Amino acid sequence: MSVHETRPGSGRYEVRYREGKRNRSRTFTTRRAAERFDTKQAEQRERGEPILRPGRTPYLDDFMADWLKDREREGIALNTRLFNASTYDKHVGPYVGPLRVGELTPRRLEEWRSELLAAGTTPYMFNRALELMGQLLTVAKRRELIAVNGARDLVRLKHKTATGLVATPEQVEAIRAHFIDAEDLANATLVSVLAYVGLRTDEAWQVRWDNLNARRFDLEAEQTKTETPRDPEIPAPVLADLARHRLASGVAEGLIFARANGGEWTKTARDNWRNRKFNPAAEAAGLPPEFTAYDLRHTCASLMLRAGIPPVEVAAHMGHGLDVLQRTYAHVIKDMRGKPPRPVAVEITAARRGDVRNSFGAAAG
Repeated sequence: MSVHETRPGSGRYEVRYREGKRNRSRTFTTRRAAERFDTKQAEQRERGEPILRPGRTPYLDDFMADWLKDREREGIALNTRLFNASTYDKHVGPYVGPLRVGELTPRRLEEWRSELLAAGTTPYMFNRALELMGQLLTVAKRRELIAVNGARDLVRLKHKTATGLVATPEQVEAIRAHFIDAEDLANATLVSVLAYVGLRTDEAWQVRWDNLNARRFDLEAEQTKTETPRDPEIPAPVLADLARHRLASGVAEGLIFARANGGEWTKTARDNWRNRKFNPAAEAAGLPPEFTAYDLRHTCASLMLRAGIPPVEVAAHMGHGLDVLQRTYAHVIKDMRGKPPRPVAVEITAARRGDVRNSFGAAAG
């Protein structure tokens, strides 16, 4: 941007500036007015206000939808895209989705932050929402819709690293009993796989019968959250559960935990399963309202650590790094010191027999 006299002695002054990808100019009758306009344009850029007029930028809801399509074309994992969509639907869209990208100034983003915290959003989820907003506005800046990514200046909130709620084998068996009483063998078996093999829920919904290889699941890269193949071992009691489920379903191929109507496990279907199936079963087992199906995998990691399996092997089995294992299960590692190891299969069998002598501690956060 710059101020020029249109021609010598004309007494008219022109300001040249850039709006998006277009060069523009505006004429003034005094130099002072032209310089004021020039200064205002520079200040707007520094504050991150839109390069384009707000009305010429897309709505954030539409921008997000296009961004997700781009992510799919780029080969980003389905689970990552589902998490992005869920975060947007809960923490971004309801607050600023109807606004245009050009209206997301630093001041408006500060207001969004305050609105989220006032609504009870946890520091962890705010940070995830902020990360998503930052990604969206980075793309907007690259496309010259805005001058500065205002999300980059918002301070991330400190939060304690979650250790995870751990269900005892007895509580896991109470969840299974709820499904067995309802003659729902498929979900009873799913609980076994989540709690005793340690699959993530999204991984379990993708596992097929041809992934079952002797005593292991041979998971392919596209079936795992980290997009890394792994082959978690299956305890003998869970192998028996899978065999009974296979016999009862009469299906020997395809998804092990297929939907009853044969459809895909969409986000809506997964949410419905949690709300209509799992949550009532967990409540009946005496678990707190914040306990999730994902938390069942903490039982698996805890059982393996209590069995004396080296942490590096437990981390590989669970599909994450050793640092994550040590950070998440530090309380379990500390608690098991000095206790004799007991095989995972023995713990499961003891819980199913109602043997109160098993060494597993009470549920903890």
